[in-house]
Amino acid sequence: MVFLDLDKFKPVNDNYGHSVGDLLLQDVAHRIEACVRESDTVARMGGDEFVVLLRTTSQAADALAVAEKIRNSLNQPFDLAGHHLEISCCIGVAIFPQHGQDDLSLSKNADSAMYQAKDNGRNRVQLFTTPTSS
Repeated sequence: MVFLDLDKFKPVNDNYGHSVGDLLLQDVAHRIEACVRESDTVARMGGDEFVVLLRTTSQAADALAVAEKIRNSLNQPFDLAGHHLEISCCIGVAIFPQHGQDDLSLSKNADSAMYQAKDNGRNRVQLFTTPTSS
């Protein structure tokens, strides 16, 4: 499971309006879909968050490669409604069954990894790691 949150999306809405923000979200979805297989699922969770279910990927390296492909695709400029826009994203990855035995724990851990990517400077991919106790 891949959790993705856009960086620098709020300024797009603030500076260019929600109609341009909506066009950006549509283009983001198309770019994500172009990076995955037909058997995978891409969904917008709300706001500027997306989730990708990689159906037959059980190896972390494979999921991370797809996540990097998505990150690189979204780093390319968007030309929308006469505006040249640049964004980036934070991506968290969790692998079944290592990082969760059910959809709830898997999504929670992918989301946690995404926030770790944000905390580590944004525009990055982060594999979920089990927190260590102090």
